[in-house]
Order: sequence, then structure tokens, then C-alpha cells
Amino acid sequence: MGRVINALAKPIDGRGEISTSKSRLIEFPSPGIISRRSVYEPLQT
Repeated sequence: MGRVINALAKPIDGRGEISTSKSRLIEFPSPGIISRRSVYEPLQT
């Protein structure tokens, strides 16, 4: 699904460093309900 990181955003999944040019604050406002896509498939847990 994605990468596993620790509390300091360092990778701990053994797949090397994370290379990206994008970042986002943790306390980022979520998109409004109208602009979100509908969920058609439930996430099985």
C-alpha cells in the first residue's frame, strides 16, 4: 500500500530512503465532503 515510517518520518520498512519533491503538514485540513470521491469498495480489516 505505502511506506512504513517512524514518528520522525524516517523509513523503517527496509526499502531505503524516501525520495519525493512534495510534502504536507500533518495538521492539514481535510477536503470538503462535496469535493471528495465516493467510496465504492470498503476497506477490509
